[in-house]
Amino acid sequence: SPSIAAQRTGPPIGSRAPIRILSARPPGAASPANASTPPQTGSFEGVVTSTARNGQVTLRSPLGELTFTPDRPMPLGASLMLQLEGDIQFPNAGAASPQSLAFAPYWTTLQSLLTIEKGSSVGQSTVSDAIPKPNTALTASAMFFMSALRMGDLRQWLGPNAMPLLEQSGLLGQMADEFASMQLLTLDSNANEWRLFLIPFLTDGLLQQLKLYIHDNKEGDDENSDPSAQHFVIEVEFKQLGPFQFEGLTRPQQFDLIIRTERNIPESMRNGIQDVFTDTITALGLTGFLTFKMAEPFLSQPRQSASPHGPEILI
Repeated sequence: SPSIAAQRTGPPIGSRAPIRILSARPPGAASPANASTPPQTGSFEGVVTSTARNGQVTLRSPLGELTFTPDRPMPLGASLMLQLEGDIQFPNAGAASPQSLAFAPYWTTLQSLLTIEKGSSVGQSTVSDAIPKPNTALTASAMFFMSALRMGDLRQWLGPNAMPLLEQSGLLGQMADEFASMQLLTLDSNANEWRLFLIPFLTDGLLQQLKLYIHDNKEGDDENSDPSAQHFVIEVEFKQLGPFQFEGLTRPQQFDLIIRTERNIPESMRNGIQDVFTDTITALGLTGFLTFKMAEPFLSQPRQSASPHGPEILI
């Protein structure tokens, strides 16, 4: 029974379902043009997006992200035809864990608060104003959120004007608990080399979740044994272009960036991004390289090591 990570219209996080594998295609193989039999009723396709050392795989599917351990290895990019063979079992309601918050494509309690805010008559609220948006204030608002998250101070992030709305909505306790759970993912520990910041992101009225993974090479054990290097990965999904993963490596006077996409992007867009990158590092007095890796699996290591429940949990 694979477990299911939530989508906006899919089952809630932690749901379980009896699912059977009907067929599998290797990575890059096209769907048969002349299939002898039509797909079975209730069947759907999933694509392997990551694997763990213990054999567990993660699939992207119409139901959401499915995680399970198959009876044989599954390569990245493999396509599976799946059959739902029974009812989906929903999890018991309760406080969200760091794992479930990291799995979610957006912060559901914050979305509920935004919905309440639209029809609220409780003075002036600052909830929507506090959420980072794709504008000139994006960097500053994201850094402000990260600072409040590291201190575990929900009030500092939303501001005092939002407190009456939180209290009236009955969501204050739940928001505070989830903020504390998100803070756990940002803390340094020997078992958690990557720190994860879950940053809400509001674009075109749609709430999303930007994932920022940071690895400080304090012991000089990576990035060519340079203790001053900092490795980061940002994951975000755009409405028209799909998921993007930005992997950066910073050293004194150097900044290198890899951009991964699940599909090819137009050459004109790549050239535009290259121009912005070159102009930015030149203005900052840096050197560096920009690399595009399209239609390739995303880097999975930060997903595994950033989980507070161990490397077998993929987020």
